[in-house]
Amino acid sequence: MNYKDDLGLQPRIRSSYMRLHPAEKKIADYILENETTSTIDIDTLANKTQTSKASVSRFCRRLGYGGFKEFSLHLAQENIAKSKTDEAVGLIRKTMYANAQACLDTQYLLDEQQIEKIAGSIAQASRIFLVGSSAVAPIILDFSQKMLRLGIVCHYDQARRIQKMQAAVSGPLDLVIAFDLSGEAKGTIEAVSIAKKMGAQIITICCGIGSSLSELSSIHIYGVGQKMGNYVTGTGETRISLLNIVDVIFYRLMEIMPADKRDEMLNKTKDIILEDWN
Repeated sequence: MNYKDDLGLQPRIRSSYMRLHPAEKKIADYILENETTSTIDIDTLANKTQTSKASVSRFCRRLGYGGFKEFSLHLAQENIAKSKTDEAVGLIRKTMYANAQACLDTQYLLDEQQIEKIAGSIAQASRIFLVGSSAVAPIILDFSQKMLRLGIVCHYDQARRIQKMQAAVSGPLDLVIAFDLSGEAKGTIEAVSIAKKMGAQIITICCGIGSSLSELSSIHIYGVGQKMGNYVTGTGETRISLLNIVDVIFYRLMEIMPADKRDEMLNKTKDIILEDWN
């Protein structure tokens, strides 16, 4: 195979993602989120993704490789090429392209029925508690502000201990919405587990298909889970994907709310925003 002219690994995964089997999607998510996989062996990759060597081999073949050895070699060469070409202009172009592609890819991961269920649950909830921290905190704050524009108050504190306390006092009439990138953040999983024991309804919005977090929810929706280059902070794509999901939920809520109540809330909050600008 001529790797120089070949399609890159991430575009391959993006284009093949929807037809991957569940176990193969776990492998895809792990590879996209971990740039060190070029040094990993097939047994370790299977263990890390809780799949099997057979699943890893099928995943490699589905992406067009002869097997894991060819896949691993391509990944290693691709990482070397990236390290040599990440100059300013090229990096800017790749960053913009990756973020734009994340927006386009998100639409193929969204389930209209799940969006409908989320909007309905938010509208009917007695109280809403938001869970998540670190990289998803700005996304949660954006979600909270958008809900407030519609007169829907969400309880959120970035401190994990407070999130667990809020989960502990939740109940069957309450809604807990958890955000995360990978779906494996320990603190978020712990808070959601507590809320589930209390009988609260759980919604998860993350980028890890089949993740531990999504397994705890009755309603789950996924964004694009990717990383660019060798940078552990390269989560722009995943966050942009989740921000798009927040917008979709917001606009769907606007559609199902009574027009008079919606307009009243939007006008009240708009006045506050305009006053703050002056």
